Amino acid sequence: AFDTETDMIHGHKEVIMASAAFKNQVFISVTKECIAGHADPDTKFYNALEKYLGDIVKEHDLKVTFHIADNQLDCLKAVFNQIHAWKPDFLAIWNIDFDLGKVFDACNKAGVSPNEIFCDPAIPPHMQYCKYKRGRTKMITASGVVKPLPAHSQWHTLFCTASFYPIDAMSVYKLLRPGDGEEPSYKLDDILN
Repeated sequence: AFDTETDMIHGHKEVIMASAAFKNQVFISVTKECIAGHADPDTKFYNALEKYLGDIVKEHDLKVTFHIADNQLDCLKAVFNQIHAWKPDFLAIWNIDFDLGKVFDACNKAGVSPNEIFCDPAIPPHMQYCKYKRGRTKMITASGVVKPLPAHSQWHTLFCTASFYPIDAMSVYKLLRPGDGEEPSYKLDDILN
């Protein structure tokens, strides 16, 4: 699983944190901006982890790594380097269009090819490939009315030379439950609750 968190305080909405989880391993990277003004952030992180999630960490024997990055691009590179090292078959992302959009924005801002993030570094650069294909975002009814498709009904695809196939966990969640009808909300917190 992969997720990003973005700045909502300074207004730039850049990635300030990214995380990945695989089996019992968790890798969390934060930007220096995110922890600015906090002395000894490593100790504070692990103390908070123990205080708020200690029982869960012990129950599942989680191995949590905390990483501090200089900026959003380094944060994303660190997380994807870890994902590439794990070599999962699937990379689940809740609302893939948002998170991958943030990764592509960070690459564009830094003038870096998305290949540097998404492609397995073991693949020679001349063989790397990365293309994002947005799925339909609207539909036309039988009467000709154009309606936006809700995010959970969209199907976006990232093609890249990596060990994993990225999937939108939100869309898969909806797709696997056709008989259940629409949920009131497909926000991750609401589904988890």
